[in-house]
Amino acid sequence: MADTLAGVIPLAPGARDPGLRAIAIYKAVKALAEVALVIGLLALARDGALAGLREAATFARAHLTSWWSNLAVRGLSALGRRHGLGLLEVGLALDAVLTAVEGWSLWRGERWGPWLVVGATLLPLPWELWEIARTGSPARVAVAAVNLAIAGYLARRIARERR
Repeated sequence: MADTLAGVIPLAPGARDPGLRAIAIYKAVKALAEVALVIGLLALARDGALAGLREAATFARAHLTSWWSNLAVRGLSALGRRHGLGLLEVGLALDAVLTAVEGWSLWRGERWGPWLVVGATLLPLPWELWEIARTGSPARVAVAAVNLAIAGYLARRIARERR
């Protein structure tokens, strides 16, 4: 079981590093949570529960911390339009796919996996820092610190492998 993810996806010999495994598991959990959110949004929209969606938007604005999540919250806030909700669902689903590919690539020990995670993690960093400066949210600071730690760990690993 230690060499598979949930007993299903085998762990490649090159990915036995506990740090890579921890990041891959984090990415898998995040992707599943995003898929659950998309399914929940679809169910709420189907039932016409706009009031519930507005409550979800308010809750998310107060508790979600990543830049991508903030974009999702802004999409949730624009609930008067059915079209906007569809774009939100697609955006969350695409982020879930990217996150799943990041985790899978690390779990399988793909050489390009750390590069993908570092790029996807650092690309929105300027917007994250802007939001931190604007809001001063401790939760945002914590998430940015975790993302920087992941990117730093993987960047050091990439540099070590290149030598």
